[in-house]
Formats: sequence, structure tokens, C-alpha cells
Amino acid sequence: FAARGTAPEAGVDARIEKKFDMGEKGRPAARAYDRVDYKDMNIFIRAQIGDVLAVRIPETAGVPGKNVLGEDIAPKPGKAIALPQGKNTKIVNNHELVALIDGQIVDDGKKISVDPHLVIDSSVDVGTGNVDFAGSIEIKGDVESGFIVQATGDIEIKGMVGGAEVKGRSVIVHGGIRGMNIGKIHAVEDVSISFVENANVVAGRDIFVNDVVLHSEMRAGHNVRVEGRRGIITGGKISAGESIRAKIFGNNFYVQTNLNVGVDPNLKHRYDTLSKECETAVKRLTELRLSLATLKKQPLMSLSPRRREQLAEMTHEQFPLAGKIKKMQEELEQMQEELEQMKNGSIAASDTIYPGVNASINGVKKTIEEELRNARLQMLNGEIAVGIF
Repeated sequence: FAARGTAPEAGVDARIEKKFDMGEKGRPAARAYDRVDYKDMNIFIRAQIGDVLAVRIPETAGVPGKNVLGEDIAPKPGKAIALPQGKNTKIVNNHELVALIDGQIVDDGKKISVDPHLVIDSSVDVGTGNVDFAGSIEIKGDVESGFIVQATGDIEIKGMVGGAEVKGRSVIVHGGIRGMNIGKIHAVEDVSISFVENANVVAGRDIFVNDVVLHSEMRAGHNVRVEGRRGIITGGKISAGESIRAKIFGNNFYVQTNLNVGVDPNLKHRYDTLSKECETAVKRLTELRLSLATLKKQPLMSLSPRRREQLAEMTHEQFPLAGKIKKMQEELEQMQEELEQMKNGSIAASDTIYPGVNASINGVKKTIEEELRNARLQMLNGEIAVGIF
């Protein structure tokens, strides 16, 4: 009869249990048969002051084992974990994360925070003036032309947007935007809206449009989806990092409609802007160096006080400027590398692509010359191929 030992049992790791469900926040709720419901956009997940947002289930120590001599073998304890405490939250009873204010729950994967929440019961107009808020905003009416609404959190607008500017984390407009070529919506994450007309819409991730996009410029880091009611994109310029999907592109008057995919358009925009800035700075530096060379040829004593002052100013300016240019060039190089890692972009229409549509995928261009039905455009052996959607 041999002495037997018992193996130790390792402890269980601590874990965080969330008391809310982010679900598909701010995205149109998917219904049967791939239909989406734009009325059902629970964009805000609310918390009231004192609500428990998350609970930490502590780690356990484990159970010791015994060796053949009857001595204890220490178990491996479970790992501890920190509560993901973000803004406007506090830890109580050591293991609970609680809301300090009424507001919107924000869970970015690392921390759980609560954004203050502003409700405007009217439209944004002469009565309210421009709105700039550190938190999330809910507007019960419209945003009138000429006004600006900005928030660090999400913005939900129950009415329409005119020739106004709206900037937030995600932006949802239950009505549409009639931008009169000056209206802009800019979201760090997603934009969901019923229609877009003569406006400029930019999203870091996705743009969802329920009905139509007419003569507008839209840029999405990932995808553009216009697949609700009529699902039409006509005129203007639509760019997406990965894909553009709609029912119909263009129209039977063959109006010019430009579609670009496969390059992150927001990155491209930053790249183009910085390129111009860098060019201007290089020009300025070249002028400075020429002027300095000319001035330095003359003996210092023969220069007028004004000239000497200029010499000192220019000498002073040239080095920070050269440093700034070097930094810009490094940043441009990095962006260039990112731009070259292109996605496998696609453009798809569940109904018709009309002539007059110009498609560009990963920089390769194709003009549509005949009506295409249920078509998907994507790259094949360096050319744009037409397949079935």
C-alpha cells in the first residue's frame, strides 16, 4: 500500500460582471430577412446616479494538495483584476463600480465611464444658440441652418439637420440632412441617418443611410450602407475604406456618381492636407535660406539695424521650421505605408448600377457604360471585375 499525494487545485481568476448590455448600440436593429429598423436605435444606455455598473467576482486562492510525506503543496492562486474605473464612476465595497452622475454609459473595452447627458427639448436655433457639450446630447427637434452642435459623446437628433454642423462620437439623425452644400456631420465612430442631400458626412467607422443619398460627399473609414427604403446613391462622391452597398447607384439620367473604396478616405484626407502644409513649409525654408545666404555675404557692420533684426529673426526661424518639416515628412511616410496596405474593397448594388457611375477600387478606375443588375465590383488580377451580388 503506497502513500498517495493529492494534487493542488488552482485558484479561479477574478472576473468582471457587467450590469448592462451595450449590444448593438446606435446601429439600426437588424430584423428578419436582413431588414433594418431605423426607428429602433437605442443609442443611449442610461445610468442613474448610484447605479451599479459592474461587479468584481474576486479570485480564489485554490485548494492546497499533499505530497506523499503528507506535507502541503501550495496551489496556484487565481489572478486578480482591477475594476475598469473610468470617468464619473467610483468603487464601493471594494468590488462594485457605481455611477457618480446620471448619464450615458460608455464602455470602451478598457474602462467604463458615464458621460453627462444633455437633453434639449426644442430645436437648436436662435433660442438655444450653438451647443458645445462635454458628454452626450439628445435633441428633440431639428438643428437649424447656421448652427453648430458639438459633443465629446454621442448625439441623437430626433428631427432634421439643415445647413448646420454636427460633430460627435456617434451621430444619429432620425430625420435627414438637407445640407444646402454647407451642412456637415462628422462622427468619430458611426453615423446613422434617414437621408442625405447636398451635405458632407464623415465617419471614422460606418455610415448607415435609410433612404437616399443625393449629390453629397461622404467618407467612411470602413463601410457605407444605403439599404433601407429606396436605397439610392445618386451624384456626389462616396468613399469608404472597405465597402459601399446600396440598392441603386446613379440614375437613368446617367448623372455622374463617384464611388471609391479600398483606401481609408479619412487617412487619405489627412495625408493630402499634411502634404500641402509640408510643401508650403519647405518653400518657406528655401526662401529663408536664400535670404540668409544673401545677407551673410555682407559685413555685419554695414547692415542697417532693421536688416540686422531680420537676420536674427530669420536665423531664429530656420531651425524650428526645419525640425517641423522633418516631423511632417516622417508622419507622411508612415501614412503612405498605411495607405499602401489597402483593403480588399468592394462596391455592391442589389438592384442597378447605371452608366455615369465612376468606380475606383484600390486606385484602379472603371467607368460603367451599361446598366448592371445585382452587381458586385471588386479587384481581380489588378482589374475591376463585375460579379454577381
